[in-house]
Amino acid sequence: MVNSITRCFIGLILLFGLGCNQSAKQSVTIKKTDTVTTKKATGTTTYATWDSVKLNGTIPMLYNLKKAEEKLGKADSIITPDYENVSSSFFNNKSFKYCYFRGITFEKSGDTLAFMSIDFTKASTAYLRNDHIRLNSATTLSDFKKIFPNVADNSLIVQGLGKTKAVTLAVSKKETEDKWLFIFNEDGNKLLRIDYWIPD
Repeated sequence: MVNSITRCFIGLILLFGLGCNQSAKQSVTIKKTDTVTTKKATGTTTYATWDSVKLNGTIPMLYNLKKAEEKLGKADSIITPDYENVSSSFFNNKSFKYCYFRGITFEKSGDTLAFMSIDFTKASTAYLRNDHIRLNSATTLSDFKKIFPNVADNSLIVQGLGKTKAVTLAVSKKETEDKWLFIFNEDGNKLLRIDYWIPD
């Protein structure tokens, strides 16, 4: 777990660095009641399947660029990364770009977008949702553990955020190294970021 968290931290540094040119944060009030749905994950569930999660309730994790822009507005920027410094990608060996929408990051290959992260300090009105939980900037670690009671949180220092608590979930029931990474503030009373983490 220590190695996984360390690798997550390295990945986060890269993602935060790439996302620094995005728009300033929006000002909006999030209601506490917007956070958790009532359907609890069963037993020892510690995964949230990739196919079950949707951005803002309608956008799948793999989506078409044109359709995404219809729902999210025009992308803030589309940037070609320095491939020499990219250790992993959803699209494996295919060339890709980073596509930014006000705190939301996708990888883009052709016209296909793959969700990578959401920074709630910049995307304050956005959320991710599946059958069990709606995750937004008002979600607390306590809320999260009501739905997924068997996950463990780990302390993690993140550039730009300082001391945080991190929780990981698998992206499928079947064993995989890919993970969801949830970053809460140190007190656990605010969700700051969600990443789809791909190991090296």
